Amino acid sequence: MKNISILVLLLFITSAVDAQNFIKPNFAMSSHPMIVDNINITPTHLIVQLSIENKVSGGNFCVDQNTYIQDVLLSNRFEMVDHKNILICPETYNFKRIGEKLNFQLYFPKPDSEIKYLNIIEDCDNNCFSILGIILNAEMNKQINNAFKLFDEGSYESSKTTLLNIINDFPDYPFGFLHLNLIQVLMVQEDLEKAREYYQLVLNSNFQDKIFILEQLNKYSELKH
Repeated sequence: MKNISILVLLLFITSAVDAQNFIKPNFAMSSHPMIVDNINITPTHLIVQLSIENKVSGGNFCVDQNTYIQDVLLSNRFEMVDHKNILICPETYNFKRIGEKLNFQLYFPKPDSEIKYLNIIEDCDNNCFSILGIILNAEMNKQINNAFKLFDEGSYESSKTTLLNIINDFPDYPFGFLHLNLIQVLMVQEDLEKAREYYQLVLNSNFQDKIFILEQLNKYSELKH
């Protein structure tokens, strides 16, 4: 009995090491009102749990079979191999009301190397969804969540410092949404000089979400002067 218990424990530990779980990882941008609830990397699959909220009367949703994940840094693609709780286009799920949320899972092969940043892209002809710059780094996600928490608590200086540390610690992240949040903190602090400095940095960057960030910053007309 003792030997069996030890074996079960070892199997459990091995499974825990092999599997990675990311709960509500941060990401740069999404084409639809979607949330990444969970990404679970098992010994055989990368499983994405998503939710989408219906915003319009008579809304519907489906996922194209030609949906894939992409390693942001290496550009490797992995095609969807399975799905749960979602219809594959042209079949569609018809929402019953505005505000209804649909939860579903998409299955992909486990990548053959560690992925640090991930894109989910639906390759289709019309109204395709994408979620870009998903962060699969536990420490980076922890720090980002802390920066947001500090901002919500009114600790703007600490939030700014945390965002600057993340930007410096993870220079390979090719999206600028952290800079967007940093600029917004600086605007709250009325530090226009520094805000303009980071605005120019975004303007001269190759961030993959550059157009989206600049659109979000259009409300701050003083940044452009």
